[in-house]
Amino acid sequence: MCSHVAGGFAHGIVVVGPSDISNDLDELEFTLRWAQAHCAFVDFVLALFPDSTEAPR
Repeated sequence: MCSHVAGGFAHGIVVVGPSDISNDLDELEFTLRWAQAHCAFVDFVLALFPDSTEAPR
């Protein structure tokens, strides 16, 4: 993400959870602070799973 944002190829990233960025809390914090300092967005989305009682559509 950092190289794409710095190079002007992206404005941010969309992830399902923090582990998509890093499992290391220090690295995660560094990356989020870097994104903020460079006006890049990090968007967290929820992965929705169907109810087990609901039939597939």
